[in-house]
Amino acid sequence: WYVTGVQLEAGSVATPFEQRSYGAELALAQRYYAKMTASTGTYTAFGSGIWASVSSGNIYIKFPTTMRSTPTINQSNCAINDTGALYPITSVGTTYAGTDTAFQAFIVASGGTIYRPAVIGANNNTAAYVELTSEL
Repeated sequence: WYVTGVQLEAGSVATPFEQRSYGAELALAQRYYAKMTASTGTYTAFGSGIWASVSSGNIYIKFPTTMRSTPTINQSNCAINDTGALYPITSVGTTYAGTDTAFQAFIVASGGTIYRPAVIGANNNTAAYVELTSEL
């Protein structure tokens, strides 16, 4: 026994049935939570920027969709690449974010060269991710 196409309404007047596409539903859900993963490659890049100090890379990240509000940004198994050398991220620092993009400080133990280009990506690990949370 299956029930499909049911729509609950508040009040006594029914509105036309609304059926959204998968893409529309996904975009609406991603306003609250999005996760950029490295499932397709061990060195997938998530954003780029510049080394602000020997232990902090300031990285620009473009969100996959407009978020509901400024998100909290977390990462796992990521590193900052400095022309071939990988520096594992130890923590997430100051964020200057909006609902479409962020300029995020990612902290490493040391090793970066100030003012050089920096890229955040998977640290040779397909389980790496950057997640954006904008829950209610």
